[in-house]
Amino acid sequence: MFPFAKILFIFSLTVFCFSEYACQMVGREDNPHAQDKVPREIDIGDIQNSSKNFVNCEVIITGKFLGWKSGTNSPLVTRSDWAVKDDTGIIYVSGKPPGKLDYYRDVGHGIQIHGIVRIARNSIAYIEAITVIIHE
Repeated sequence: MFPFAKILFIFSLTVFCFSEYACQMVGREDNPHAQDKVPREIDIGDIQNSSKNFVNCEVIITGKFLGWKSGTNSPLVTRSDWAVKDDTGIIYVSGKPPGKLDYYRDVGHGIQIHGIVRIARNSIAYIEAITVIIHE
């Protein structure tokens, strides 16, 4: 049992280190922020144009809250997913509600999301929110 546990630990450590390295290495030419360990603000269009390069990477998105009125395909992660837009595109957010914002009345409100880029089963990129900041 011990050799199996050791192999599993080494494998897990390797996967973790590779994912951190991948987040730092991908998109160096296209996105200078991808090489930083600290999450940096990224345009939604960058994620949409090369979503595979940002999978499991922490990003910061700043834009306008769209609630459930996005006009784009949903990643279908949960029924409470909501959307945010910037000048480059629209992306869905899952995992953390938008604080006190109403999904219908507060459309257009300024918002900032710190989260992790994920790909849903239907191959659509979305942000798994860690923190949500509402701009007053």
